[in-house]
Amino acid sequence: MWIRSVLQIIVFSSLGLVIYMIARAIPRVPEEVSTHRRSSWVDRLMSKIPMSAIDDRLNSFIAKFLRKFRVIMMKIDNFINDRLGKLSKKTKEPTEESPSQDQNKTVL
Repeated sequence: MWIRSVLQIIVFSSLGLVIYMIARAIPRVPEEVSTHRRSSWVDRLMSKIPMSAIDDRLNSFIAKFLRKFRVIMMKIDNFINDRLGKLSKKTKEPTEESPSQDQNKTVL
C-alpha cells in the first residue's frame, strides 16, 4: 500500500519538475520570428479565403451532427434495452418441467 503512495509521489514530483523546466525555457523563445520572403500567389490566394466563416460553419455542422448522432445512439440504446427486457421476461416464465423438478427434491 505504501509503495503506491511512494510511486505516486515520485511520478507527480517528476511531472512538476518537467513543467517547471518548460516554464523556465519559454521566455528564451523569441516572440516573433521575422522572415522576409516574397509573397507568392498561393499566399495571396490563402489570404482571400474567409477562414473564420469556414470555421464557424464547420463548427455548426459538427455540433448539429453530434446532436443527431447522440439521439440516434439513444434510440439504439433504448431498442437494445427493450429487446433485452423481452428476452429476460421470456426466460423467467416458468415451464411445466420446473414443478416436476421441485417435486423430486427432498426437504430435510
